[in-house]
Amino acid sequence: MRLNNSNFQLADLICKSIAGTLTEEESAVLTQWKAQPENEKLYDRIVDVQTIRHRFETYDQFDSHRALRTVKTRIREKSKPQAPGFLVQYLKYAAVLFVVGLAGSLYVYLNNKPGKELLGAAEQPVQTQGVQTEPRLMPAKNKAVLLLAGGEEIDLTQQGKELLKLSGLEVRNENNLLAYPDDEAAAGSVIAYNTLQVPVGGEYQVQLPDGTKVWLNSASSLKYPTHFTGDRREVELHGEAYFEVQKDAKQFVVTTGEVEVRVLGTKFNLSAYADDATIATTLVEGKVSMEGTAASKPTILTPDKQAVYSRANNKISVREVETGEYTAWKNGEFYFKKERLETILTKLARWYDIRVTYQHPSMKDKIFTGIALKSRPLEHILDLISKTSGINYRIENNKVILLEKE
Repeated sequence: MRLNNSNFQLADLICKSIAGTLTEEESAVLTQWKAQPENEKLYDRIVDVQTIRHRFETYDQFDSHRALRTVKTRIREKSKPQAPGFLVQYLKYAAVLFVVGLAGSLYVYLNNKPGKELLGAAEQPVQTQGVQTEPRLMPAKNKAVLLLAGGEEIDLTQQGKELLKLSGLEVRNENNLLAYPDDEAAAGSVIAYNTLQVPVGGEYQVQLPDGTKVWLNSASSLKYPTHFTGDRREVELHGEAYFEVQKDAKQFVVTTGEVEVRVLGTKFNLSAYADDATIATTLVEGKVSMEGTAASKPTILTPDKQAVYSRANNKISVREVETGEYTAWKNGEFYFKKERLETILTKLARWYDIRVTYQHPSMKDKIFTGIALKSRPLEHILDLISKTSGINYRIENNKVILLEKE
């Protein structure tokens, strides 16, 4: 085995060294690379983040964002990087990800450097089970359809839709943001209900008449009035959205059909996909209450807490979370922390518009942790999963088939 000055290979060896999974041959290659004093010093600085990993194993709490910042800081300390200098650039946009001692857990890392794909740029062929294929499953783009009260549908991505005349109001549609005039400007106009529909493989934003900003994830929709009246501001969500609610004396209410989330002014994420077993509200800032249709009383959340409603038993549980895991999607990232492969592929399916099948049901339970940019082609993530597990894949049109390696 030779190193061949491969960025991916060297990063792979260092990651395996930290995880303790190096083969004898790989260990010899890494030892030879470390023979240069500059390389050994850099290696020592990188592997020192094991202290963070040990802390995670002890307390079952690992902040991968903080770990990444620690690794980047230590690498920047090297004033003049020589042979390993690629790591300064590589880890500038990469996430070194720790997956710890659960059965089936894997050590994964994803390169996110724009313009320099870890496994090949989008315009280059990608290896899929040893056969070169042109990448077909590219990431989603900002797209949405506005459904008006009368049933008319407006494709918001079409040219000439920058200014819309709706129920006597001028609504701006620029830079993937649909912005309604404020309630004061809309006073006296006829109230109509619009529905912003984001298809599979899309994202969009809307600024409501009260100034509240909403980020809609793929395969989601939001129904809302063209201006708010009365003593509450109510909208209806299907799918997932991140809300930055404008502070107001009037209560802001989000309904999903099964739960109701009430706030005055706050930042939170609400995931209510119909095919998920749960509905989750994650509070970033402020205070919210969540109540199920069958619940006896509302559950109050404080920042960094998540309320999870079980569709199976109509009960709500609360836990402390790292909110960045649940809001990363609106910032263009996938963030998976100790998640089952089936859960990961469900999220990827909503973004890349794919169907997934498994050769064996047990594959669904493999555990992964990772961060990747959503702007990457699907093959990029699947290749990484394949390289760090006993899983291969095959793509047939928009269908992904996961197979066990022979």
